[in-house]
Amino acid sequence: MDFETAYEELRHFQEKRLKEAVEDAKEKARLQLQTELEEVRQEAALEISLQRHSYEDEIASLNRVLQDRDRNGVISPPLSSPPTTKSENWKELEEILLETQRKLEQPTKGFYEVLIFYLFRKFGTC
Repeated sequence: MDFETAYEELRHFQEKRLKEAVEDAKEKARLQLQTELEEVRQEAALEISLQRHSYEDEIASLNRVLQDRDRNGVISPPLSSPPTTKSENWKELEEILLETQRKLEQPTKGFYEVLIFYLFRKFGTC
């Protein structure tokens, strides 16, 4: 074997080893990112679930108050603008309930903010 052939074989072997190392590093980084994204997704899902339960509890509480007041014939005090009848009070409380239900259906911004913060903290700016 001459020097040039040995040099080419060595260079070819080193390139192959380098490519394998790069591919291995890419795969490890991909798996790590995938794992970390799953953790962030689970944290966000937990946060959304907690918010949902909180809103549902608030809705149930408001419904109980409305039912108690209706049973006792109590007219609610003015909320934002002074309603003059019991039906106006009901309308206003229903609007509050509907608004709370709409909040439950909207995706939370917190998940995306947490994800972006985490990715920038982990990998720096692009």
